[in-house]
Amino acid sequence: MLLSNYDFYDIYWSIVLMRSNSLKYDYAVSKAIKDVIDTKQKDNTVEMNIIRNILSEVNELKEYEEWQWIQIKNVYTYGVKIIKDDFAYQILSVMFEELLNCLKEPNADRIYDLKDALHNIPVILADGNKHSKKRIALEISFYRRKWNKHFLKGLIK
Repeated sequence: MLLSNYDFYDIYWSIVLMRSNSLKYDYAVSKAIKDVIDTKQKDNTVEMNIIRNILSEVNELKEYEEWQWIQIKNVYTYGVKIIKDDFAYQILSVMFEELLNCLKEPNADRIYDLKDALHNIPVILADGNKHSKKRIALEISFYRRKWNKHFLKGLIK
């Protein structure tokens, strides 16, 4: 499914919130986002607020004040960019797969380190400049050294 740059910013903020709070809703949020990312585009229609819409259906979030932003549907009038680069979606899919796998273990230190490594990547991908791979490699370098030296190896060096 094609997402806008603002959906990528919403993914960023979701990871930031998960990083700063307990694990109560991490699996549900990560699964919902990964499901959207992995959904194949069926037509030329691009909806807005896709991430907010899917997260508003996650029951675990309804009681948390910090997640009330997902109920606000934005009308974007400037700077909307549709992300068409398959690389961006591949990175996000692998990111959330790693997070879902880590959440099954669970090792709180590893999960925190992963969320810390991941939170800026959606913004980097939304920017879409030629240095994205290097910036992503830098973001995940600590996590790779400490927990999974193969993380994202097939997509970036």
